[in-house]
Amino acid sequence: MLYEYKHSKMLMHLRFTFESLNTLNSPGEYMRYYRQLRKLTTRQLAEKLNIVPATVLGYEQGRFPIPYEIAKSLADIFEVSADLFFDDYCIFIGMPYQEQLRTVRKLHNLNQTDFAVKAGISPSIYSKWESGNRRPSRKMYQHLKAAFPEI
Repeated sequence: MLYEYKHSKMLMHLRFTFESLNTLNSPGEYMRYYRQLRKLTTRQLAEKLNIVPATVLGYEQGRFPIPYEIAKSLADIFEVSADLFFDDYCIFIGMPYQEQLRTVRKLHNLNQTDFAVKAGISPSIYSKWESGNRRPSRKMYQHLKAAFPEI
């Protein structure tokens, strides 16, 4: 900040540093950005999330994906949209996934059993997913995505 006096008046020249979010490419990079913006250490953020600091670092470095529940918690802590921390699995879970599964199944003119068999999963588990009684794991989502890329 620079102060200057001119004609008995004080003039202030302020300099602001603006950071662009356009250079951030992954949920982990957004996590690191907002953690540092809020001046939190990895330990402090880990405590807020009830996880260990090494896990926070793993998310930030992209070594493993941010789980849906953690992404939602991060959004609450940082007061930003959870979408910043979502990967394709989290987007699927948040959309609601039951409707997406039903739509894709009907697009292929399959009943629940045939859809499950084609995806390589148990028909009873699939039935629970479509009814919303259970949520697909990330691994099972990858099975679904392999069999039905439009999911």
